[in-house]
Amino acid sequence: MIYVRQSNRRCRGFHRQLQLHYNFTKTYASLRKSMAKDWYIRQNEKVFGPIAPDKLKALVSEGKVTRQAEVANEKTGPWHPITKLNGLAFPNAQVPSSPKTIEQPPKKTSHSQQTFSPSSPALSAQSIPQPTSAYQPSIAMPQNIQPFAALASPAPQRSTTSDTRALLHYQANAKSAGIAYALWFFLGMLGAHRFYSGKTGGAVAQLLITLISIPLCLVLIGFLTIFANAIWVLIDVFLISGWIRDSNSRLANLVAP
Repeated sequence: MIYVRQSNRRCRGFHRQLQLHYNFTKTYASLRKSMAKDWYIRQNEKVFGPIAPDKLKALVSEGKVTRQAEVANEKTGPWHPITKLNGLAFPNAQVPSSPKTIEQPPKKTSHSQQTFSPSSPALSAQSIPQPTSAYQPSIAMPQNIQPFAALASPAPQRSTTSDTRALLHYQANAKSAGIAYALWFFLGMLGAHRFYSGKTGGAVAQLLITLISIPLCLVLIGFLTIFANAIWVLIDVFLISGWIRDSNSRLANLVAP
């Protein structure tokens, strides 16, 4: 009889454990089933979704979805409060702390800053120092001394008009290497490039040689002089750039003050 009662108790305990395990399994399955669905969220009269459960948990933990939001499995509803879903961790609302007042220590007044009433018997009108007038030096400055700025001679200033005139004069008389080479190519035998570069003596010599050689070509001597003059003109090709540079340098020195 005793053995039967003990076996009944054991059976009841085992049955209770099975019931608890079944309830836990059912609850966990329903929770996973509910969280496995995509949700639509309605917050501030706006509908968002569909949103996966993992993303919904992240939005709730970040505070982007509040407790006042509503959820539904479909966009048209029915809508339910989001607080009924399990497994969501809402951030705790922080209560704003009241500003702390900093107590300032009392200012220490020195003995010289203490105020006394006129009726104090320890002080009299004679003992209180009276303000004196501003100190005025009695040293007389000599009248013939001039300030240092007046003694310094002003720096000479050039007028912009003279600079403009010098620049215009330089630009009008400056030589161009391109023009000199063009004159050498077309009129080199007549010394035109030397006239342009300022080599007047050589230019006159080349001009005379060319003019004299033309009638002498009848005697065959003119061909030799023309050939010699052509070699001279050919050598001038390597000297034209230096002539132009020297001419412009002299002009710049003349224009400069």
